[in-house]
Formats: sequence, C-alpha cells, structure tokens
Amino acid sequence: MHRLVVFTFSLASILLAACQASPGDESSHEVASAAVRVTKPKQGVLPRTVVAWGEASTGPAYQRAVAFGADGALASLTVGLGEHVHAGQVIGTFALSPTATAARNQATTALAVATQALARSQRLHQDALATNDDVAQAEKAVADARANLATFPATTHGGSVPLRAPADGTVTSIAASVGQGVPANGTLLTITPSSGLVFAGGLEPRDAMSVRNAMPVALLPVGGGEAMHGTVTGIGDAIDAQTRLVPVRIQPDHAVLAGSAWRAEITVGQAAGWLMPADAVVDDTQGRAVYQVHDGKAARVAVHVLLERGDQVVLDGVIDPTAPIVTVGAPQLTAGMAVVTAEGGR
Repeated sequence: MHRLVVFTFSLASILLAACQASPGDESSHEVASAAVRVTKPKQGVLPRTVVAWGEASTGPAYQRAVAFGADGALASLTVGLGEHVHAGQVIGTFALSPTATAARNQATTALAVATQALARSQRLHQDALATNDDVAQAEKAVADARANLATFPATTHGGSVPLRAPADGTVTSIAASVGQGVPANGTLLTITPSSGLVFAGGLEPRDAMSVRNAMPVALLPVGGGEAMHGTVTGIGDAIDAQTRLVPVRIQPDHAVLAGSAWRAEITVGQAAGWLMPADAVVDDTQGRAVYQVHDGKAARVAVHVLLERGDQVVLDGVIDPTAPIVTVGAPQLTAGMAVVTAEGGR
C-alpha cells in the first residue's frame, strides 16, 4: 500500500511537470515539481525499550507440597497433572494407617485427661489447696497435649482425611498413586501457586545494563492472545553460560500458564522530540533529513534520529513548527523543488 501511494504521487508529479513544460523545451524530461503528502510538525515522546524472550516458570514462591505429619495411604485423587485448582478445594482423600490412627486416638485421650486435670487444679487453687505452680504445670500439660494432637490431621466420620489445595495454582507433580503407602511428612503432590509464576527470560548483554528493578514491562504472548503488563523483579549480574544472555525475572500483573512463551518489552526510558512517521526521514549524501514546505517549495532540514519505534520516529533538528512536514514523497525531493501538497499525514 505504501509503494502504491508513493507511485501515485510520483506519477502525479511527472504529469504535473509535463503540463508545466512547453512541447519544445528540453527541460520537459526533468521533474520540475512533485506532489507530496504533508502533516503539521508536532512534538511527542516514545518509550525506549529493550526486549527479552522467555517463559512463565516457578517464581520465588516455589512449589507448595501437600503432605501430612502421619503415615498412611493416598485413598483417592480427583485432579490430574497440570490441572488448575483453587485454594481450599478438596482434591482427594488420605487414609491414616492403623498405627497413626491409634496414635491419634491416644493423643485425643491425652488432651482430654490434661484438660480435666487443669480444671481440677483450678478448683483446688480457688480453695487454696493448689499453688500457682500446680496450675501452671497443668496448663502446660494441656498445651503440650494439644500440640501433639495437632500433628495429626483431622479425620472425617469415615476415618479419612480430605486433601485440600493449599493455594490457587496448578498441579505440577503427583508423587503417590492411589493406594500407595506414604510415610509421615511424605509428599503426595505439589502445586505451583498462580501468584508464584513469573516471566523468566534473557536479555542481550548490551541491553541488560539499562534494566533496573521496578521498571514497567509489556508482556506479549508468543503464541497469540491478550497482552498484559508486568514489573521487573530481578536482573542477573552475569551472562548465562548456556544461553549467552543475562537472566531477567518479571512479575506479571495477572496469572499466566506455566510454560507459556512471552516477549517482554521493558521500558528503560523515553525519547522526546519531533514525533513523525518514519517515512518522513530520507537518507542522502549529506545524511538524514526531512523536507518542510515553505511557500510551495521544499526545504531540506538535517535531523538526528533519537529513537525509531515501529513506523514512528523521534527526531532532533531545527524544524520550523509552522511549516508542513513531507510524510509521503520525500525521497523524490531536492532543496528548492516546487511541490503540490495534500494534508493528512499518518
């Protein structure tokens, strides 16, 4: 489309020159004027960014293990590997072993006995038949018995223990099969919290020097989908031996899928100046320049490109804010050439 626009304006320029030249004039073979599209100069700001590539992986929160302080067996499991779960969701059941069940019953009885002994000591103390130390020892016995019982999971009426997800997240490993015996504190499965997933990627060493913690980030999914924002939470101080990149970690604003690939555009600063389409800039033997229109003629203005981002650039130069900038047709111009302008730059 861009080539078609340029061709159209170039053709118009040639036809205009032909109409202005006399039939016998040898200068009729030269382009005496050109048709161009212009826009008003304006100042603006573009962000300076560096790009990192990576994927969502386990962050500082790490994985949460589901385990019990008593031996037993995995009785049932209602979720599979990679499945998303919610905090408190029942995801299976655990059956205490006969030995653990007996120990829990003993702990329950011990707490009941200690509680009765404390009540008796408190009554005797009221009648001045027990000392403060007697009451304190009874209170300690209750606390110890309660702590011992707390090491055993609470069972249902059927004697099984419900497995509950410790956090919103994804099941990342299943360490036991249904019916398999598991020792006390043995891991049954692990869950990676959604809030624990971060973008882990790499930066080119030349770009890493400008990145700092708390810098804003635009995260774009490589496989397509909705973009999101994030914040830099960590930047390495050495080059990874395998990737030859500098590691960077970014905390997304929203939950992401583990293993999903992302492009991260980290804003490290900004450039302010004359903001215009990149097509307005021409390269000639004297360097980079733009053309402005003064009294129907093209005037070359040398510029320095501060930042180029997509189809826009930020320029520094002695630009007249009142004179239109040529945005389409600039490559065909020379200083002093007559131009026919049309408003409506991009």
